[in-house]
Amino acid sequence: MFEADVSPIGSAFDRACELYQCLTGKFRLEALCREKGLELSEAVYGREHVRQCHGGRYYKIKYLKSIDIESGSMLAYPEGIPGWDF
Repeated sequence: MFEADVSPIGSAFDRACELYQCLTGKFRLEALCREKGLELSEAVYGREHVRQCHGGRYYKIKYLKSIDIESGSMLAYPEGIPGWDF
């Protein structure tokens, strides 16, 4: 079972974007930024949405998480869902 790290107070649009970022992973997002010359926030929410609603705010990468039942440790998945290729 995985837990997505999305804003509890964000709009439905923001939460959907953050969920997609968790599912696809940090490295894919960073590659998109390099390829298209985008800031992290623009790659997640879209350039126009950032300008209109976020004011170019800094974006903190969000991770898909899971808890190891045996050890109780929280695990983060920076590459998104293990075994999925988007």
